Amino acid sequence: MRNDSRRQEIQTELLRKAEDFKNLFETPTGKVVLAHLEAEFNPVQLFDSNPHQTSYNTGRRDVVEYIKQMMRVNDANS
Repeated sequence: MRNDSRRQEIQTELLRKAEDFKNLFETPTGKVVLAHLEAEFNPVQLFDSNPHQTSYNTGRRDVVEYIKQMMRVNDANS
């Protein structure tokens, strides 16, 4: 029973956090900021001959993808 309660707490927190992301990044200014983040941290070329650079590039990209994923959470639960 405890696991179910904890699972519900985590899900509630995720939905609340996702709503915060959506409320911020769906505003006109938030859309502009997200576009800036995508331009800055979502490189066209992820892979590099240097594996450390590839890791760096994918880490930067992951932040932008995380924001976009959080914005879609409540859409998936509707």
